[in-house]
Amino acid sequence: MFIVFTLIFQMIVEFFSLFALCISLAGWGKWLEILFKIKTDLFSVLMIFGLITFSVTATFTALFFPLNLKIEAIFLIISLIPFFLQKKNILFPKNIPTSKWFWLFCLVLLLTGAYRPFLPDHFGYYIPTLNWLSDYGLIKGAANVDWTLGQMSFHHIVQAGFDNILDIFQRLNIFIAFIFLTYIFERKSFTLLLFLPLSFLFLQSPSPDLPAVLFSLMAAHEIIFVKENKRLKFNILLLISVFVFIIKPIAFWLPLWILLIQLVKHRKSAFCLKDYWISIFLLLLFTAKNLYCASVLFFPMTSTAVHTSWLPDFKILEQSSQIALLTTYHFHFTLHQIADFSLWERIYHWFLSCGFQSAVHCFMLLIVITFGFFSWKKQQFVFYGLLFSVVLKLIFVFRFSGQYRFMLDGILVLLFVLLGSLKINCKILKTTSLTLCLTASALLAFPVVLQKSAAGFSPAYMLKTADFKSVIFPQNYELKKFQTKKIGNLNFNISTQYRFNFDTPPPAVTLYNLKFYQSLGVFPQRRDSADVHQGFYTKNLSPEEKKQLDILVEKLNNESIK
Repeated sequence: MFIVFTLIFQMIVEFFSLFALCISLAGWGKWLEILFKIKTDLFSVLMIFGLITFSVTATFTALFFPLNLKIEAIFLIISLIPFFLQKKNILFPKNIPTSKWFWLFCLVLLLTGAYRPFLPDHFGYYIPTLNWLSDYGLIKGAANVDWTLGQMSFHHIVQAGFDNILDIFQRLNIFIAFIFLTYIFERKSFTLLLFLPLSFLFLQSPSPDLPAVLFSLMAAHEIIFVKENKRLKFNILLLISVFVFIIKPIAFWLPLWILLIQLVKHRKSAFCLKDYWISIFLLLLFTAKNLYCASVLFFPMTSTAVHTSWLPDFKILEQSSQIALLTTYHFHFTLHQIADFSLWERIYHWFLSCGFQSAVHCFMLLIVITFGFFSWKKQQFVFYGLLFSVVLKLIFVFRFSGQYRFMLDGILVLLFVLLGSLKINCKILKTTSLTLCLTASALLAFPVVLQKSAAGFSPAYMLKTADFKSVIFPQNYELKKFQTKKIGNLNFNISTQYRFNFDTPPPAVTLYNLKFYQSLGVFPQRRDSADVHQGFYTKNLSPEEKKQLDILVEKLNNESIK
């Protein structure tokens, strides 16, 4: 009984955070409707409108100011203005508050979201990115300090705009799953519930993978399973798909699919420019942000690098491409071995030589083949277009970095369409999904079974048993042990007891990056030691600076051994 009460208390903060985010993002969504005359009757889509409007506002703000407490307070006030401008209230769908199923799923979401973060990217990429945005904002050439900072997903910009007031534990993905759940009950598309348990892997971290997957599923449901007279309009679907793309660029297949459908099925209205200009603006903003932070048009594609004064050293770009290639085979082969593979060998080893990952790759292939037969049977362009777009994405990702997590958004949409065509009973879908959700929640709380049964699933080894002593607040990690050093004109911080700088104040450099810069003979520098907004660049180390870096690396190595 004590455990039950402690779990309830753990969810209190997240419940009020969820409620506050609903109000704020409904206001931001109304701003989009007021300013651009785009209307929707779906509360879930209004929330996505809010995310889009807020992401643009926060991005422009971050160019000049850090996304700190004062800025967030101003954002909150702005989000409340539409409630006073419009007499019409924003109503939550009437049928949802009375649905016991809806609240059961919400309860499990809040419970699982209170667990500790465990994804490696949470510590190595997500939280350092949020720290930069909260302390500095968007900085020119930030990728020179750490290449991953060049990414700065719009999802992280949104998270950084909320984590001082409305979402202090950085659990925005609970809200993303809540939007998805709301959409399911609004549209009564209960097949989508089967995909809710997958979100539990991402609830504790601001991972951009979750909105990319869930919003893609929502768009696919609108296009395939909603009658045309009730379906979201093309400009809304395109806007959502482009938003998914700027969150996670490897989801380019979604706007491509929507454009293909419009060109083939609605040729007369396909070239109406007013349907495109907001989406085009988002794409331009996305490209400009990438160029500003990393000097590449599409991060991390080094082939799109632009030769600016803040472009990172060529060897840094080369290493990024090499790591992407190694992760294609999950580090089972060396670069030299991969270079010697023929095309057939590259495909063969991807499917058969990577352990647990290869099993996932084979499962994805099975889904693609099954969907191919399904499309042939249906003889409809909407299915052919989806298959073409997803397969094109799979080929592209395989050539770039064939990690299965980069492919899941498209594969899961294919699986959803196949399952949705079976017309399974609603009660069976709800019961099955709730059972899967509870099972997933239990596995994450007590991960021993998962660690033993899925030995190749490496993130499982970062899972810790749920700490029920944490009575009020969602669980997190704190270290706050770092040293401050200086090389050239750059003062930087480095963690002394952990390989990531997840709670080290920026500018933070990992020991791994120090060793990398040591091998290259280069180091990041500030253009103006008094003004961080002037940005960063990479310069060759002088003999004195090289010696200084050698001593620092050796000292930190010795400390880590102890």
